This record gives sequence, structure tokens and C-alpha cells, in this order.
Amino acid sequence: LHDALPISVLNKYVYLQKIQTMKSIFISHRRNNGQATTEAILIKNLLAKDTVSRVFMDVTEDYLGPFPKTLKEKIFQSDTFILILPKAQNYDYLCDPDNWVHKEIAYALTFKDTINKPSRIIPVVFDRDFVFPPKEKLGDIADITDYSFIYFDTNSKDSAEKLIRATGVMHRSTKN
Repeated sequence: LHDALPISVLNKYVYLQKIQTMKSIFISHRRNNGQATTEAILIKNLLAKDTVSRVFMDVTEDYLGPFPKTLKEKIFQSDTFILILPKAQNYDYLCDPDNWVHKEIAYALTFKDTINKPSRIIPVVFDRDFVFPPKEKLGDIADITDYSFIYFDTNSKDSAEKLIRATGVMHRSTKN
């Protein structure tokens, strides 16, 4: 079959096959003064550059009303849900059921018992002394405290490698 196809069609076929098998990552993050935090951008760029994956990080902040269908679809389609918890920040927003990050976590957690999707939920912390707020304050997202988090040291290449391994995606350097 491949011998009879023109090169451009064959290249498109190979590309589409890779896209279909490519892992998808959703990055949940809290904005600071309307902007993505440096930590969220760092993780997005690392994963986009060093892995064979599709990385989604919402940068739109004009949502009004109920939780956007687009975000629900992106979370549902993701293989990995990464929660960015920046350094030296008050984490009370995690306890607020009206906060977007809280809503994203709650939605991601709804799949863990039904179809196990996203298959990986990875909290990434930048503060070595990070502790989740008490479970009783977290309400419907209390189960997030059961997930092991990754401490990301921006001065260590090992942190990047550990995160890439945890996502289960292929590292670009091992790509064929």
C-alpha cells in the first residue's frame, strides 16, 4: 500500500498516525495579575520543546458564567493533567469552589473512578515546603492530596527529566 502512495500523501499519513498516538497534556495554573506565572510558562515550554506531546495551557481569561465547555473537553481529552502550584503563593484559592483552578481539578478528578481519564494527575510544586490545605477545606477536590506531587527545582535538570518521565510521554531525544 505505501509503495503506491505519492510521497506527500505518505508523509501526511505518517504525520496523522503520529498525531493520533501523541499524548495530550492539560496544564492547570492560576494567573497572577491576569498573566500566566513564570512557573506555568516554564513547564509548558519544557513539555512542548522536550516531549512528543500536545500541550494545552489556557491563556484566555474572558470566561463568564458556567465552566467553559472547551476546558471540559480539553481536560477530558488529556492523558495527563498537570497542576502548577507556584512558589510563595497563598493556596486558599484551591478551597474556593468558584475558582477556575478548583473547577479544573474537580473535573479532572471525576474521571479517576469511571474511565481513569486523565490517566495521570500530577501536581507540580516549586516550594520545597509545600503542603496542601487541609482536606476538609478542599471540599470536592480533597482527593488531590492523595496524588504524589513533583517538586520542581528550576536549577536542576533532574526535575525536568522526572516530570517528563511522570507524564508518560516520549522524550524528543528518544524519538525515532
